[in-house]
Amino acid sequence: MPACPQPVALNRRLRGKQAGTRQLCTAPTCQMHRLFQFEELSYLVTSWLDQSSLCHLATADIARLSVVADPEAWRGRTVQLKSRAIRNSQQLAKVLTTSSGRWAFVRSLVFPQCNASTATVRTLRAALPALRSVDLRACTRAGCLRLLKELPDLEEVVLEGCLPEAPVPCLKSLEFSGSSCFVERQKFTCVMNCEMHDSHDVLENWRKLPELAPNLQVLRVPWLEEDDCNAMSQDMWDEMHEGMFSCRTDDTCLRALEKLKHLKEVDLSGVYTITDAGLRTLAALPKLERLLLKNMGPRITAEGLWHLADGCASLRFLDLGRCLDTGCRPSAGRTSLRQADIDAFRRRRPLTEVLFS
Repeated sequence: MPACPQPVALNRRLRGKQAGTRQLCTAPTCQMHRLFQFEELSYLVTSWLDQSSLCHLATADIARLSVVADPEAWRGRTVQLKSRAIRNSQQLAKVLTTSSGRWAFVRSLVFPQCNASTATVRTLRAALPALRSVDLRACTRAGCLRLLKELPDLEEVVLEGCLPEAPVPCLKSLEFSGSSCFVERQKFTCVMNCEMHDSHDVLENWRKLPELAPNLQVLRVPWLEEDDCNAMSQDMWDEMHEGMFSCRTDDTCLRALEKLKHLKEVDLSGVYTITDAGLRTLAALPKLERLLLKNMGPRITAEGLWHLADGCASLRFLDLGRCLDTGCRPSAGRTSLRQADIDAFRRRRPLTEVLFS
């Protein structure tokens, strides 16, 4: 029987980075070290790690640092900067400069709570040239407007309390978050629904939307987040539905959506001021496939469902969760819809998936 090859002889058969490291490896670190010498396996391992674990991995040794520093390890990831101690432009610019090149293929970013200067936004654009999606809920109003102006290639945006000042022609998905609503007795900041303005101001915001985002496909404008509804007391609910804090979106506002020819998804959950006439407008959107109308108001009736059934919208999904009149107040069951109305809709639209509760 031939003798087993010695380590030195075996090393001669290895190529590239593997050859110079075999003699230095000791179990169990030897196995992990050798694993990271294979490019495909190393990227497979890093794909399982979240952002924090990936950063910890970079401190292990030079081999793993080189893997984490490769832009391919970050492709398709959402970089989370909100949880980091970034409070001003200088700190943000430092992070972006340090990671320059590493985030070349990153497409999504959760922005920190800071007011980024114009110079910092340009640094961001250089550090993340493939950036197409941003979450600006923690960003200041001035910072949001600056980012939207300097990043015209954005395709997905989540924000609170402001509209872009200039057109964003590539924008396909726009979400106005209501996470800072009145649960903590704070001002509700969703610019499309409330603001501390009169109905005319809100209507103008809706009318501007087709000009600012002409290619919009997804629009999410919920009145309240579902968790906020669950945590809200009766007194808070009553206060949210009267005076300056009440919802200002109405059927007239929805007519602006007729100019958005590419619109495929609309979320108006909790917008209790919408009536059957508003559903008639939505039913006329030819490319509308997904419609979310959770926890709607008392002026949604069976007639509104008939509009949706007879309209030209190519609906594939309709969410009417928490719309069944159960008598539960304040957070659910405020329409007059019954199970029989849903059954009639399903008979007319058998290809539409309907959620009703």
